[in-house]
Amino acid sequence: MTKEIKVPTRFYHDRIDLEYTRDMLSDMAAVKGFVTVKDYATASFCLISDWSDEYGWTKDMVYDSRIRRNPEGFYLDLPEPVKVIKESKE
Repeated sequence: MTKEIKVPTRFYHDRIDLEYTRDMLSDMAAVKGFVTVKDYATASFCLISDWSDEYGWTKDMVYDSRIRRNPEGFYLDLPEPVKVIKESKE
């Protein structure tokens, strides 16, 4: 059975604030190869019930994300989170 992670959409009034958040996530992904749901929640100040360290987005998923706009504001259009594989530091 696959664990379902619900990541709420965080809306921004200013596009520049969202671009800054996406840049932070991109920088994290460049170093680690992925970002977790926990990283996203921290970077976007978003309240998430499951602060998963096991699920997130690969570097390519973050780089390919688009900034979209609807009547509520700007948001980052990320796909559903996937299980990320962390490398051992041994």
